[in-house]
Amino acid sequence: MRHEAAAVTAQAFPDSLKVGATALPLEYRFDPGEADDGLTLVVPAPLINQVSPDRCAWLVPGLLPELIAALLRGLPKAWRKLLVPIPDTAERLAARLQPADRPLLQALGEEAKALTGLQIPEDAWDPAAVPAHLRMKFRLVDEGGRSLAVGDDYADLKRRYGGSGRQAFAAIPSQGLERESLTRWDFGELPESVDLDRGGIKLRGYPALVDEGGSVAVRVLDSPEGAELAQRAGLRRLFMLSLAGEVRQLRRNLPGLDRLRLQYAKAPQPAWGAGESPGSEGPPLPSPPPQGGREARRGVASRAASARTGKTTVGLHPEHKPLDLADEVLALLIDLTFLEDLPPIRDRAAFDARLASRRSRLPQVASEVLALVGRILDDYQALRQGLGGITQVNWLLSVRDLQAQLDGLVFRGFLLAVPYVRLKDYPRYLKAARERLDKLFHAAGRDQERLRELTPLLDKWRERSAAVQGLGRRDPRLEEIRWMLEELRISFFAQRIGTAYPVSLKRIEARWKELGL
Repeated sequence: MRHEAAAVTAQAFPDSLKVGATALPLEYRFDPGEADDGLTLVVPAPLINQVSPDRCAWLVPGLLPELIAALLRGLPKAWRKLLVPIPDTAERLAARLQPADRPLLQALGEEAKALTGLQIPEDAWDPAAVPAHLRMKFRLVDEGGRSLAVGDDYADLKRRYGGSGRQAFAAIPSQGLERESLTRWDFGELPESVDLDRGGIKLRGYPALVDEGGSVAVRVLDSPEGAELAQRAGLRRLFMLSLAGEVRQLRRNLPGLDRLRLQYAKAPQPAWGAGESPGSEGPPLPSPPPQGGREARRGVASRAASARTGKTTVGLHPEHKPLDLADEVLALLIDLTFLEDLPPIRDRAAFDARLASRRSRLPQVASEVLALVGRILDDYQALRQGLGGITQVNWLLSVRDLQAQLDGLVFRGFLLAVPYVRLKDYPRYLKAARERLDKLFHAAGRDQERLRELTPLLDKWRERSAAVQGLGRRDPRLEEIRWMLEELRISFFAQRIGTAYPVSLKRIEARWKELGL
């Protein structure tokens, strides 16, 4: 018992978790079978958008070996038997890992490979194998410390309370930084972050320019991700306001705009919906004192030691309206001319220099973009009409796959959502899809044979992507695979078009494994 008590240190079982500038209280409870058994993070409502669920999945250092052991035991037998004894392997892995704002399973897979040489697929890990007391709980509290909600699904809490949390954060005094109705950069440097004070509690905010249509505002937002999105849109608007004459002329001269609008009107809404407005934020509330004293922590620590040794011991925010095609095209032109792959802008000198040095490029960029958008939407419309005219029942699987591919390429907002380097590949993708459709008239059987080969990998990618999206995250590894799949479609169904690089099922499966997916 003396050894266990000595193990309950502030480093292994801290009182709080640092989120931005704020130390949020951690509550410990050793009460097996109860809903709050284990570890709970107390989150004031205004800070709901600053907490990293990825970081919280790591728990605290004193619980990490037990958590890793539970994950190892949840592996399929073929993998698990290579990692015995589980408690020893878990201790060795925990010693190599440092909690971070990245997915635990991804980091764990990398360290397992470094330690043992085994490349464990990410989908072999089973989070459901983790017992309830090893999942971080979250208690959302109001200004008086009263509970608003409790649960271990942080994505669900953010969906329900993220908007009201922004509003609460927006009510915090911002040290005079915030300004309204700006049409030019006539203010000072915009810091990347500021520490605010609310009743003696430090809270970190993230200043950004926010697009307000005919002007911009400086606001202090509640998360770095939201501030980054807002800053891009705010800078875009400020450049448009500074180039009012050029923008008006571009809008008047968009070729075939009415025809392109009709074609674009048929595009579906993206699967994730219209999304949140990055500029809708908000009262930091005093954090209640930490709960769960040394005895509760000792109970949690004791259980962790048992697992390691095998021995028993005692938001209100409106959704975006879809942009008009002209607005979407103009936004893309400004992004490519003044923002894409260029250093960030945080002060007037940088803004003025960028405007002066890049202004002359706008007509050339406009010519290139308008030609590309026109070609994409013309090809999109032709392919849609071709698919709509298919009546052969035995082609149904191929037609459905083509339609799913098309909807994944062209959707409302795709011009700003898809990296421009990928947009430039769209004519090739659409031309290959059209060639595939034409081939159905004389080689439908061959098409469906190749589709059967492709489907398992497509389904695996879709399942993993849906899981990541459900957590409100993005995974660059899955995005890489997504574009490899587009190239594979060309290789399978329209080889004459040519791929950007050598690609095959085996190559993608090998890359999937290399990426630790």
